[in-house]
Amino acid sequence: MFSSLTALAVGLTCLAGASSAMAQVDDFNDGNDTGWTRYDPGSQLTLLGAPFNVPGNYSLPSGGYRLKGFAFPGMFGAGPVRMGSYRNDVNYSNGRAAVDLASWDQSLKQAFGLLFHAKNLYLGGTEGYTINYNNEVGDFQINLVYAESPTTLGTATFLVDPNTGPYRIEAEGYGSLMVARLLRASDPGNPILSVIANDGTYPDGKSGVFTYDDGPAPDMELGCDVTFDNYAASAPAHYAPIVTELQPRAGSSGAAIPPQMKVSILDRESTVVPESIVLTVDGTAVPFASLTVANEVVQAKPFLTSFAGVTVTYTPATLPNLSGTHTNKVVFRDSLGAYQTNVWTYTFTQVLAANASPLGSGMNPGFNVRMVMAVQTNVLANSLDRALIQLGPNPPAGWVETTTNLVVQTINFTQKDTTFGTDGHFTNDMNFPGIDPLVVPDPSDLAMEIHTFLELPAGAYTLGVSCDDGFRLSTGNGFADANPVVLGEKLSGTFDGTMDFNVSQSGIYPVKMIWFERGGGAAVELWIRDRNNPENSWLVGDPASPVKAWQKVRPQIISAYKTPTSYFCSIRSYTGVSYVLEYKNAITDATWTSLAPVAGNGGTLPLDNTPAVSNTRFYRVRVQ
Repeated sequence: MFSSLTALAVGLTCLAGASSAMAQVDDFNDGNDTGWTRYDPGSQLTLLGAPFNVPGNYSLPSGGYRLKGFAFPGMFGAGPVRMGSYRNDVNYSNGRAAVDLASWDQSLKQAFGLLFHAKNLYLGGTEGYTINYNNEVGDFQINLVYAESPTTLGTATFLVDPNTGPYRIEAEGYGSLMVARLLRASDPGNPILSVIANDGTYPDGKSGVFTYDDGPAPDMELGCDVTFDNYAASAPAHYAPIVTELQPRAGSSGAAIPPQMKVSILDRESTVVPESIVLTVDGTAVPFASLTVANEVVQAKPFLTSFAGVTVTYTPATLPNLSGTHTNKVVFRDSLGAYQTNVWTYTFTQVLAANASPLGSGMNPGFNVRMVMAVQTNVLANSLDRALIQLGPNPPAGWVETTTNLVVQTINFTQKDTTFGTDGHFTNDMNFPGIDPLVVPDPSDLAMEIHTFLELPAGAYTLGVSCDDGFRLSTGNGFADANPVVLGEKLSGTFDGTMDFNVSQSGIYPVKMIWFERGGGAAVELWIRDRNNPENSWLVGDPASPVKAWQKVRPQIISAYKTPTSYFCSIRSYTGVSYVLEYKNAITDATWTSLAPVAGNGGTLPLDNTPAVSNTRFYRVRVQ
């Protein structure tokens, strides 16, 4: 979390004064942070004679509490920029703290969350625990902090979308047992992520909020920026069992098929009664005998650790209306006779099942790419509609000055001179086809059409696109399907995000991507994320990628039969692929006869309707 500090911190005493306010709830609607004590190492550094001054920026926009920090000069060894604010009026032992994550700057690599049982909050002195979420890799952690040096006690990992917030972090300590949960503020009680730790190093301390640069950001540039809201801290009278995991995740989309239902409940002052647990899926109670019950709650990182509690799992054979929204409910009783209920929903946003070629039928790895560039004196619209017209059969005059066709193994393009830099998340960028950055350093009004066949065993997938400007990614009945399944799109402007979808029928699916750019920067990447470990991502088509991309698939004969007057054969075809049908009679022909090549148009394509002869006819199909 924080790098080591140098002698700048030696001898510094605590600068934080006690506040007279005793309130432990703040919605920040009053437009001030009265009652809070600011922890701001950037300002403290100047008191040590540091030759720089990088104070944290505290503001209260629109009823929130915004903390912005600018990176300390690295040469002075003060570590990453970090800042926070805490309530100095109450010291908690057993207790809870919670705060909303109203928003954050997703372009920064940062972490943010709660201070818990904290003390000595000054440069080089901070002790206690931090509950923080890392926005780049999705790590949610409990850290033990001594002299601003962290040791991670527990981690769970899942990337959340800042556009679907606000989110809420809450932490509770009962004795040495701590549990922290990340939830949607609109869905209290149903954790997206939880992390557990058992550590008694700091039995009490202050609570508050903090953020830090996990980049590092360049010297003196913005390193962290997060807005908090609706802070609350208290000391509950009783610590009942608490739900720490729900699967599929509350509010999620693109969960695995068939989905594993999972509920983990952590024991605390009172304990859960396993036989009281009732799990309901879409209104139907699951028989208790169908549940798998384990008398523990397991946390995988940083070490496999077991805590007292109960974990229930259930994998249904099917779900009705698979592509819709589903509702689960769990009810349980604790050792004091109190009941708890959790109700949560999840959605399968995309389900691919039809028009797939069989696994193993892919031919020639890679992507077929066609790119066009307008006359550079033109200024076209920055929109998907413009790109479709530009790539179409009859673009207006001046909309196409150059056209380039090629095959590539991955989609990782930039307009930069790659000698001096790259774009996006991956290295080894390629220049856009047909454009020399030394000749046309800032090409404008580009449009690219990408065709490939993705090999997708049944399961859940997360594809990512990083692009400047927009895109559409779709699949369907061939590349010319008038009603494709749109996996993701950005109709104008830039995009850097992911899309979830499910594959219920294993196969190789035709996938089409349209990318476009108006002016300024230009780049595009297509990648896939490991759903079990979001820290791992690969360019689609990379040899290490779990998803293979193919230029073509072997054709499939859909039907071949004889009528009284003729033979007939049809195949599944794909737009942009040419096929040759060959046949011979079983007895009389020693060689194959080829019919004229036929261009695929999507769907089922009849290839032969010739007069019948007396002998049996054999067919085979080649892809040109």
